Amino acid sequence: MYDLENLMECSEDVLEYIEANKEKAPKYMEQYESYRLEWEATTKIKCHADKYTVIAFSAEWCPDCYRNIQY
Repeated sequence: MYDLENLMECSEDVLEYIEANKEKAPKYMEQYESYRLEWEATTKIKCHADKYTVIAFSAEWCPDCYRNIQY
């Protein structure tokens, strides 16, 4: 089992991460600014929010992160 508190303490806030990498990874900003939440999907999974924790790992140099992590 992972120590979620330790992971969160050692992690950067997602908005701080995006701000710090604007110039290094402009594609992240493009994707961040154009992202639109799918309300129907959100409604469907919201009832399970208290049962799961989602941890997303990302790096500005990683093409898979760019394609798959929606901020």
